[in-house]
Amino acid sequence: MLKRFGLITAVDATAIAHSLLAVAKQFAGTTLNLCEIGICHGETSRGMAEFLTDRGIAFDYVGVDNGRDGAGGAVCADVPPFAGARVVQGESSHVYIEVSNGLHFLFVDGGHDINHVMLDALHYGDKVLPGGRMILHDASPLAQNKCDWQGTGPKHHPDFGTATLEAIRTLGMLPMLRPDWRIVEHTYDPALDYGGVIVFERVAI
Repeated sequence: MLKRFGLITAVDATAIAHSLLAVAKQFAGTTLNLCEIGICHGETSRGMAEFLTDRGIAFDYVGVDNGRDGAGGAVCADVPPFAGARVVQGESSHVYIEVSNGLHFLFVDGGHDINHVMLDALHYGDKVLPGGRMILHDASPLAQNKCDWQGTGPKHHPDFGTATLEAIRTLGMLPMLRPDWRIVEHTYDPALDYGGVIVFERVAI
């Protein structure tokens, strides 16, 4: 399990850890390319870095963050979450061109409204290698349809609150109707109305 994971639940942290180990095994001997969308305070970033470092797994990390939570102490381009991390600051739908192809692991935890999730899954998921994994956060069924406005669009519509599952349903990934991805697991803590992850493996380009 991750040593520190901020707002990430224990269930979510375990799923992330399992996927990190899975890609490390799949791409043994390779420096893993990790990308995180939505860094916020950097606890998850540091947790992943410590998890891999403790196991002697080499990795490069790039995080994407729009700085919206900056007043609360979020990282910014000149203050990365840990030494060696690279940060791309800006709207994820605009700065995806600054993240290289060839990702082994992608953690999508930026804006959770339908448009942010769809665009992040499309733009950054397309950079994941076959055998690599993409994890989308706040995928618990209990976290959906709460109208917890994510900062864009009409405040009264659930698509502009946490809408992770609706986004991936719209993309044809739940149920899985696409040949380029497969669902590895969908897990969450049934005692909480937030969090949860859905894990995908890239099958083909």
